[in-house]
Amino acid sequence: MEHHETLGMIVKKSRQNKKLRQIEVSKSASISRNYLSDIENDRYTPSLKTFIRLASVLELDLNLLTKMTEIQVKYSGEESKCTTN
Repeated sequence: MEHHETLGMIVKKSRQNKKLRQIEVSKSASISRNYLSDIENDRYTPSLKTFIRLASVLELDLNLLTKMTEIQVKYSGEESKCTTN
């Protein structure tokens, strides 16, 4: 099975590459540090508004990020179908 980066992994890696702390990113994105931590650890999926703000703060290509998450949704949907059959 191929390894796919999750949205949380991408956010965390981007933040770390920019040498930013969670508190800095969370303040810039108008979310709590705990919520950012939950996103980075894939406990929560951000709303579209938060998704866009995080992409802006971390200077991520929103189009590429959107395509990557669409692939993840399709992949996880196929995976769950396989496990229920």
